[in-house]
Amino acid sequence: MSEILNVNNIRLHQHFADKNEAIAYAGNVLVENGYVTAEYIQSMLEREQDVSVYIGNHLAIPHGMPDSAPYIIKSGITVVQVAGGVRFGDDIAYIVIGIAGKQDTHIEILEKIALVCMEEENVEKMRRATTKEEILAVLGDFS
Repeated sequence: MSEILNVNNIRLHQHFADKNEAIAYAGNVLVENGYVTAEYIQSMLEREQDVSVYIGNHLAIPHGMPDSAPYIIKSGITVVQVAGGVRFGDDIAYIVIGIAGKQDTHIEILEKIALVCMEEENVEKMRRATTKEEILAVLGDFS
């Protein structure tokens, strides 16, 4: 089981009033699982204010600002399935993937997620997943 992504980092059937609530939730999962300190959540919210973390294909990838490195304990990601979606401007995200990457792993994690999720079919599989294992199967191994 990967240290970066495992079933404990996946949340199914979540509902949020807005994008900030969704981003904070993803950040809290990272905190709960020992990847980041609570300060990282504010950095994730600042990133969204600076430039949208919505990347297309109904997917948002919130992560901290460049100066958030001191708040990252170890690399990890969380996947949040949003039932009904959450609005990011004019777009709707059904999958929110929170990222915390130590040093160079940040870029590697983003690249892997981008490769998998540029196929809309993969995002749709995660959106319709009924188990955490189904989401793990789509994203593959991050170790």
